[in-house]
Amino acid sequence: MAPELICVLPLASVERPGWVRRVRVASGGGWVVTEEIRTVAADRLRRYAPEIRLSAAELDEVRHAPGQMPIV
Repeated sequence: MAPELICVLPLASVERPGWVRRVRVASGGGWVVTEEIRTVAADRLRRYAPEIRLSAAELDEVRHAPGQMPIV
């Protein structure tokens, strides 16, 4: 049986000035890297991280960031 696949966005702990597609996450102390969408097997996720919770505004910004990227 094939593993269940999910799309994830990594978190960065360092701000990169000029990288406008990164979304600040207040609760996690970092940034969602929206330009690095990755597909991984769900069983590779090690643990649930309840301490990192996006606000409604942050989640909305993350959801809209990929649509703002240039098409080449």
